[in-house]
Amino acid sequence: MDRLNADNEYDFKDKKELLIKFLFYYIYKKRMKKYLILGFLFLGFNLYAQEKKFNVPNFLNIQSQVTNSTSNYFYPKLLKRLHNADTTLTTSDFHHLYYGFAFQETYQNPLKINNETLKYMNRIKEASLNNFNYNEYIKISHEELSKTH
Repeated sequence: MDRLNADNEYDFKDKKELLIKFLFYYIYKKRMKKYLILGFLFLGFNLYAQEKKFNVPNFLNIQSQVTNSTSNYFYPKLLKRLHNADTTLTTSDFHHLYYGFAFQETYQNPLKINNETLKYMNRIKEASLNNFNYNEYIKISHEELSKTH
């Protein structure tokens, strides 16, 4: 089956065929698993399950909609639908529920400082300016805590 020319050498065509057969065997038979795994990994990086989209909330619009009793996004209506496990709530409804809570009367801003806390902070500040004494801090803190209970 060997195709030798008159000088007992393979033809160029035969060498080319041999090279192709060898590459086919080596690449496709020996390394196919590695190439398939790498191919699926690279393919997987380009696919997403969800669209990557982020909308910056327009707080003025949300505030006007969640406080308007005729709006579809009126907060008490949305909250009632949520408590009733309404399956027709949309992403926009959840968006208004999440950000609209900040405009409700029951919302307590964690960054808002009341007058008592401000007075306490001023007492601590004065104590630290006069003398850096931890016992004074402890005394002031105990006084403030006893006022609330």
